[in-house]
Amino acid sequence: MDITINFLAGHLTQYDGQSKAILNFIKGLKQINIDSQVITLTSSIENDHIINLRGKLGLIHDFYTFMGNPLIFKKFSDYLNDDSIYIVANDDLVPIINLKRNGKMILWAQGVLGLIFFWKEFYRKQRIIRSIASLFTVKNVLAFSEAAKKYDMVLANSNTTAN
Repeated sequence: MDITINFLAGHLTQYDGQSKAILNFIKGLKQINIDSQVITLTSSIENDHIINLRGKLGLIHDFYTFMGNPLIFKKFSDYLNDDSIYIVANDDLVPIINLKRNGKMILWAQGVLGLIFFWKEFYRKQRIIRSIASLFTVKNVLAFSEAAKKYDMVLANSNTTAN
């Protein structure tokens, strides 16, 4: 039985810790002959194992991410049709579970899930996000936690993240 593992990422950048972890994971899988690739909304890294959907980041992306709106994930939908194993490797992609069709979907939580809404960089870019955040933070943290429960498995680096 051939296994294909698809990593789903919102972004890949050269010096980002999550990006490096994903690329190292793929490198290790290749060494044991497991086919894998990264499907990402945007990437500054060129690699044969990366499918760059060339999405756009910005205010609308940040707002939809904050609200947990699956519209920003529609670009991924063409790649969610087969029986592969999908590993969601960026916390901002948690709501993509709502587009799942086939296969197993694993959440690789590399931090405390709800903290994405308290991440300084998330708010620094856009003042409007900061204003809206105060109104919806608790609701969205709970929505992300509920979405995480839908995954077939959650890989976490701490008990706090796993719960």
